[in-house]
Amino acid sequence: MTELYECLTCRGQYYPIQADGSLYFHACPPLPGKTPVEFIPRPDARDENLVVDAAGQVRGIKAAGKGRVPVKDLPPPPPSPAPLGLLARVRSAIFG
Repeated sequence: MTELYECLTCRGQYYPIQADGSLYFHACPPLPGKTPVEFIPRPDARDENLVVDAAGQVRGIKAAGKGRVPVKDLPPPPPSPAPLGLLARVRSAIFG
């Protein structure tokens, strides 16, 4: 399991590599507006989605925001549920 990080802008906590091995690119959520469907962009938002140039080269992340720090001594997240197809194959193998 990878190290748990906390975003210094929104205080969200996340693992950059998920339990199933997939990568997670954190992006701060917007702030709520005056109505349930209105949102306000978050100042200094972090967005770890990658910027790729025309030649296909990764140039960095979209926005660093206030940064991130590792969080220590917290339990890892529960494992991801198995994909439905895998469960069906296991049931079929066990029960015929």
